[in-house]
Amino acid sequence: LVAILSALLIKEDSNAGYDSRDSGATVEVTWLRILAAPDVLLSSVTMSVAGLAWVWYGASLEPFLFDTYGFSASSTGLVFMTVGITYTIFNPIFWAFMDRGMNGLTVQVLGAVITFVGFCLLGPLPVLQGLLGSHAWITVLAIGIQGIGFAAIYLGSLMHMLKGAQEARMPDNDQVNTCLI
Repeated sequence: LVAILSALLIKEDSNAGYDSRDSGATVEVTWLRILAAPDVLLSSVTMSVAGLAWVWYGASLEPFLFDTYGFSASSTGLVFMTVGITYTIFNPIFWAFMDRGMNGLTVQVLGAVITFVGFCLLGPLPVLQGLLGSHAWITVLAIGIQGIGFAAIYLGSLMHMLKGAQEARMPDNDQVNTCLI
């Protein structure tokens, strides 16, 4: 929401023009034009939702871990690091998949499914509670699975946005790429 409001309120330089990708003609690059490119807005929303997903349980996870499993503050910090660790490990793996032909949208959807599975295990869902029980390792595993999903969503979104800008014949320059990254 903040990104969309910023895009609408940012005053553009009227002299800003860049060569287009194909014709060499000067094309004005604006935030609104970038957001209007195919797949850029969709990927922006996907990335925003993924960014907010792990914050959803952030405030309640520490008391839950303390009350349920007796975790100390430092142990809870290690649990929170699980997202970053699995993200860091799996980001190059998803990059390799994309190098071998998997497209950004497919990686985003795969990431969303993986993140959903992580959320189902986090509680776990009442249906899974009877099957799995309530164990600390399940909570840590669930958070790690979410990190894997976030790696796929973020990388897939980035590549999908770059493809959308290319299909919209946006110039291949630092201004466009910086706006997307």
